[in-house]
Amino acid sequence: AGRAYRLVARFPLGFPRVPPKLQVLSVLLHAEVELRDPYEGQLEDTFYETLVTRARRGGEAHTNTQDGANGGANGSALRRPVQPGEQAVRRLRFGVGDRVECNVGRWVAGVVVRLWYREARWESGRTVPYQVRLDSGDLVYAPADVERLIRRPNAEGDGGTAGEAAAKEGAVKELAAEGEIERNDGIAEQKAGRDKQGGEANGEGRAGAGAVHGDGIGAEAPRSAASRPGQEDAAVPDSSSVASEACKVHGDQHVPLDFSLRQVLELFVEALRSPLDPDDDDAVRMWQMLARRHADEVEAEVEYCGMCLHPELFDLTTGPQRDWFAERLWDALHASDAHANPAEAAAARDAALRSICTEVSPGVFTFDMLSMSFCDRLLDELQHYEASGMPVVRPNSMNNYGVVLNSIGLERMVDLLQRDVVRPIAKLLFPKEGSCVDHHHTFMVQYKAGEDLGLDMHTDACDVTLNVCLGKEFVGAGLTLCGLRGAPAGSERRFVYRHAHVRGKALMHLGHHRHGADDIVSGERYNLIMWNKNSTYRLTREFMGKYMQPPSTDRETPDLVCLSYTHDDDYETYKKFPEGKRPRRDQGG
Repeated sequence: AGRAYRLVARFPLGFPRVPPKLQVLSVLLHAEVELRDPYEGQLEDTFYETLVTRARRGGEAHTNTQDGANGGANGSALRRPVQPGEQAVRRLRFGVGDRVECNVGRWVAGVVVRLWYREARWESGRTVPYQVRLDSGDLVYAPADVERLIRRPNAEGDGGTAGEAAAKEGAVKELAAEGEIERNDGIAEQKAGRDKQGGEANGEGRAGAGAVHGDGIGAEAPRSAASRPGQEDAAVPDSSSVASEACKVHGDQHVPLDFSLRQVLELFVEALRSPLDPDDDDAVRMWQMLARRHADEVEAEVEYCGMCLHPELFDLTTGPQRDWFAERLWDALHASDAHANPAEAAAARDAALRSICTEVSPGVFTFDMLSMSFCDRLLDELQHYEASGMPVVRPNSMNNYGVVLNSIGLERMVDLLQRDVVRPIAKLLFPKEGSCVDHHHTFMVQYKAGEDLGLDMHTDACDVTLNVCLGKEFVGAGLTLCGLRGAPAGSERRFVYRHAHVRGKALMHLGHHRHGADDIVSGERYNLIMWNKNSTYRLTREFMGKYMQPPSTDRETPDLVCLSYTHDDDYETYKKFPEGKRPRRDQGG
């Protein structure tokens, strides 16, 4: 009870015909929420399929609803219903054979070859208004009948001419001759390949059919609407299979549905309370299992808050306090306070923040962040939790010791820390990846003799990494940094910098910067790690290109300190495996 979750809603190209897309920024174990990186927090396709199905069913009971009126069980607003004998295609601006221009990052001319196009792999009922054959021969589709996606050549206004009519007639004849369409009583129709149930054009095997690239709000502004695969200047294709117009289908007649943010949120709340499909036994079992796990974690958080050492660390009403931070950092964050003009205030804060950050190596920055008293309190709290007997969630698959802050009730406080302190620094130092970090995986790691001594070379599952030393006394245990994943041949496994940890000092670098923790010689080292993730940046093609980039496969001689026994297949060519470690090929799975 009282549990709050942070969401981001994006409105794709084609909204309101296309439903808003939700992403859960908070930690939430749920059957409808994707848990795998890099799609964590996004809702499963089944969620949007349920949304469309319910909206379609609701429309059947409200066929007389006028434009803009609320109707259906989920408040769906429907366009004017199809009248008897009226084909839905008549409502489109263009017909088969019309010359058009499509926005594929630039305006490219082509000819409409199909109306209400669909592909066999799409769910039932999913269609897009147009398939277009570009003059280059490529096939693309336009997800919505709007001017910013598809227009008349040279952006001409409505109203045809005899020349245009002749050009269209010529195009229709050409398409018919090529088998793209067939003629029937002087009207161009789509050629056979109809869905037996829905009567929709089947685009299976249409090589080169395009896809919508990215979301239009809250994402890197996509310049592409009708787009072809491999386009480098567009954002990554939407992960949901419902990123197109949804229509109520009556045979060949389509009544487009309108969606609202309220509909999506109401269905999400329903999904939190019970399985969306109570008749699917497997789905119900999955929902119940994850719901129990999530409830147990929430209960443990609540229980620990009642026995914690430092209640101020959990007090969201006061939030992060001045005495938690290094004095120079606090002053820099508030350098804007003396300026009434927003632009001047932002410039003053950026200048102050930049002045306290030192670039110790290209793309690697250090700055004083936490006070000694706060390091003591946070470390005491985390060690107290480990000694409490409460369930401990370890940081990741590589660290055997440490604890995840999000799992002990500190997620909301770290949200504030990220928003007010980390985000402005990340945006300043990494304008692209750090432009709007909005969720995180935050944890403490520990190294000491008899436990974890160090950590193999790796990259982080995040966009920007923050690493702050909390203490205690130790010798060794530095951090070795090499090149960037996906960098030019040979540079990923080249040594660039070795960082000596200092209590309270932060290190900030990109998540795809290869690095590893040197073995500790004596003492104990504890560090606070925040993996910062930018949900907007993660929708872009650039991000996905970096994420899908495999570890370095170059065969140039690497710097030995940059080798990874976990990730590099050629490790044994240069070094023997550490004692107790096995080659990756022998680990199975």
